Formats: sequence, C-alpha cells, structure tokens
Amino acid sequence: MSSETTLAVLLRQHTSIVVEVEAGGLGAELGILPGDRILEVQSWRVRASADIRRILDSLPGNGSLTVQVKRAGGYTILGPITLAEHAIDPSAVAQSARPEAPAGIPRRPDRGDSIAGPKPTPTGDDVAVLLVTSESIAGYEVTEVKGLVSCVRPVPRRAVSATAGLESAVDSATQGLRQSAQAVGANAVIAVRIGNQGEDATPAPSVAQPEAVIMTGTAVVVVAKTDPLA
Repeated sequence: MSSETTLAVLLRQHTSIVVEVEAGGLGAELGILPGDRILEVQSWRVRASADIRRILDSLPGNGSLTVQVKRAGGYTILGPITLAEHAIDPSAVAQSARPEAPAGIPRRPDRGDSIAGPKPTPTGDDVAVLLVTSESIAGYEVTEVKGLVSCVRPVPRRAVSATAGLESAVDSATQGLRQSAQAVGANAVIAVRIGNQGEDATPAPSVAQPEAVIMTGTAVVVVAKTDPLA
C-alpha cells in the first residue's frame, strides 16, 4: 500500500488512544471511535501511530484489514474490510494535526481550553477531563497529582501562568516517573487537582465560571501533544 495510506485517526502522542476519526477514512469505515485504544492491526501489536503506518504499508492494496480495540473496558475486533488506496489531503492533515478535546467535552467559544466533563480514563475510572490546549490560566497552580497509576506521585505546589507553564510543572515533577507510566499506557494522562493560587481547593459555587469548576476539581490533564493523523 502507499505510504500515504493511513487509518485516518488522530492519536494522543506516544499512545494508541484515538482522539478523532476522520470521516471517510479507513478508521471510520472500520468503526473506530474516539476513546478507543487501538491494540492490534492485522494481528500485529501497536503502541503508536508509527506502528500503524508500518503495518499498513506492508499490506497488499487488495487485501483485508482487521483492527482490535479496547472499548468501554472490553475488547472489540473491527472488520474485516477490503483495503483500497486512501490518500490523505495534506491540507486536511495540517488542519487536523492539533490537540482536540475528547468527545463529549464542551468547549468555551472564547478560549482554547476545554471544560471539564466526565470521561473514562485508561484505568476505567470516570473523572473530569481537562484537555490543555492554549490560552492563559494565570492565577492557578498545581496543588496535587492524584495517581491514576501507582507510579504517579504528588508534586510540589507551584504557580503557573499559562498552559505551557502547567505542562512544564507537571512534566518536570513526573520526569523520573514517565518511563514507568509509559509501561502501563498512561504516560500522557495525569490526574491533577488544581486550585486558586494561595487558596485551598474547595467546592466551587454553582455560579462559578467553567474554569473555576476545572481548577477546584480533579482533572485529567493531557500534557502530551497529539500525533498527526495516523
């Protein structure tokens, strides 16, 4: 198959978790959904988008394709479907190669940050999810990291002034643990409790702005960038 033939799905960096599925692509034809973790392509184990590309490139264009995914705590085999050449429009790739909020999480129209909402994590727990993308979060600080996995430990209190600062604070605090986290498939997902700078995190009033709800709750912060369409 052509090296441009892909599943046309957007993955979180260094994982096989699907963030977005491009309409009309192989992934959509197979029935892959956002939130799926791709485990195998044509019975070959995959861990990232590069693995998927290599497997697809090795397949004959007139062959069949099956994909195994982990979905809602179970395992699902999708396909088989008959392969055909699916060239990716470069402009579509450029437009799609950006962080996107997981399905079901509303986005404020005036900010790049997503509003927290329930979302299953790799451990199967339902927690609030904050997909950090852009825009300032001045006045917030990371006050606690709650372990989704045993290798994640609390981090020191430190103020952050923007999204990049939050990513840097979380990343530096877990630098020595990242390899262990990757081994359990959760290197890009970290549970963080965020509070007002200088204040303890307390339940937000019902009239609070969406970002106040985020900063006083337990959120999953996706600190890794997303891969281009895999």
